[in-house]
Amino acid sequence: MNFSSKSFILWMACSLLLVHSVWSQRPFVPLNPSALQETEAVLYSKEDIQLHTAIKPYNTFEVGHVMDSIHQGKRFGKDIDKKFKRWLYNAFLNDHFLEVKDKNDKYSLILNPLLDIRAGTSTDLDALPYNNTRGIQIMGRIGKTMTFYTDVYENQARFPNYVNQFVNEQLVVPGQGFPKEFDPLTSSGTAFDFSYVNGHVTFQPNEFFNFEFGNGKNFIGEGHRSLLMSDVGFNYPYLKIRTSFWKLNYVNLYAQMRDIRGTSYSDATFDKKYVVSHYLSINATKKFNIGLFETIVYQDSTQTLDLSYLNPFILYRPIEFAIGSRSGNVLMGFNMSYKVRPKQIIYSQIMIDEFKFDEVFKGDGWWANKFAIQLGVKSYDSFVPGLKLQTELNFARPYTYSHRTSGRSFGHYNQPLAHILGANFIESVSIIGYQKGRWFGNMEIMYALQGLDDETTNYGSDVFLSYDTRENNYGNETLQGIKSRTFYTDLRLGYIINPRTNLRAELGLTYRSFNPELETATLQKSNTAYIHFGITTALNNKYYDF
Repeated sequence: MNFSSKSFILWMACSLLLVHSVWSQRPFVPLNPSALQETEAVLYSKEDIQLHTAIKPYNTFEVGHVMDSIHQGKRFGKDIDKKFKRWLYNAFLNDHFLEVKDKNDKYSLILNPLLDIRAGTSTDLDALPYNNTRGIQIMGRIGKTMTFYTDVYENQARFPNYVNQFVNEQLVVPGQGFPKEFDPLTSSGTAFDFSYVNGHVTFQPNEFFNFEFGNGKNFIGEGHRSLLMSDVGFNYPYLKIRTSFWKLNYVNLYAQMRDIRGTSYSDATFDKKYVVSHYLSINATKKFNIGLFETIVYQDSTQTLDLSYLNPFILYRPIEFAIGSRSGNVLMGFNMSYKVRPKQIIYSQIMIDEFKFDEVFKGDGWWANKFAIQLGVKSYDSFVPGLKLQTELNFARPYTYSHRTSGRSFGHYNQPLAHILGANFIESVSIIGYQKGRWFGNMEIMYALQGLDDETTNYGSDVFLSYDTRENNYGNETLQGIKSRTFYTDLRLGYIINPRTNLRAELGLTYRSFNPELETATLQKSNTAYIHFGITTALNNKYYDF
């Protein structure tokens, strides 16, 4: 059947008129897995595949009612009689701090304070490591089809030394933006001041379409890591369109990124780059899901997006070829999951940057055989209710995700858009999480082997370095360069003060060991033991496991 552009526009316009009346009390679904453990246990509990769970954040119109149901089972003080006392009690322990609703249910407005106040001691730092985050969350619903959300964070922090070194070298706090140094007390050492904002507006006119315009992060995959698109980097403006029907879920993502290694202009701005992605998720059987991912990173001298890339349909290679491949970097990937039984899945990802079968089978280590692979398994309510187990392996060849310029690399704000380690690594990461009522415990163990660069070489670990500066055309092997080992473990125990906002008190212990086989000016052996206690509203992921 011929499907002209006019027919497509007419079909979409008619669909938008069919207003879908489903909504939830939650205008926002966080990315933090600790806030979603019980929700995901429910989502994975069916015998067959119900939702397209690799696409995150989840659609609030689909999972908000699940989260609300779980929350209702944890409420305290249901029998308090006095109105003010009941509001005060619920505001701190059960519900949003302030919520305004129309009596006819036409709108709602919600406000919450946000905190991440913690302090501790670290063996690799003479001064006191701490975090002082204050913020506000505003969200709500207009009618039954539109939600809005924003949060604003103001932060001062001093991190363990290995994170401080990362900030000084990369000029960015991991996943949290551009910092400014300050010295609160002369004898206490340097700390960082930084702020960031998340926000979006979501419109779901019917059961088929969901439109979201915002500034934030996206994640594709079932793992702790993603080799396709992760939430490691800083926030970015984006437009996301989800189309759902039958057994299909199709995502168009249009995003504007920043290359802060590029030109810095007099107005303190950086080069723009554009990332346009398609992800088609198919529930092929009752237990097997497969997703096809493609993305292009585009930048030219005009710093505007070529309108050819606004094409909403999948397969960018012909477009890249038509307008010239030097201006864009196309990557393709696959995401797969198989539900072994309810609440237990096996998952995998394959990212293909450049790949030639004849070069692979020659075994000559051609530099442009660039790909990454993930294999993992996770289960919920494992052995006992409330226990989550997850383990995965990640692997990336040298020079994967890189391009001729940093402006076309698969990265943003000096951090990768996929795996936090970039490329040229092998990693194992395992997670044990337990939650009973409001008590919780979580443990992560990560072990990674990397091939790193010194100050003058490019062996393929840094995705922002031009692959034109590679050391060799052939003979490239994973872990080439300066072989380095990283062991990281993080243990957290605590109590959820308010499940609605995931406000929690937690005691944490982090240990990290970094051991390069050759020490250089930028690669030094280090051991870090960091003990901390804090109260935090855990909504977003903060990745310090590198």
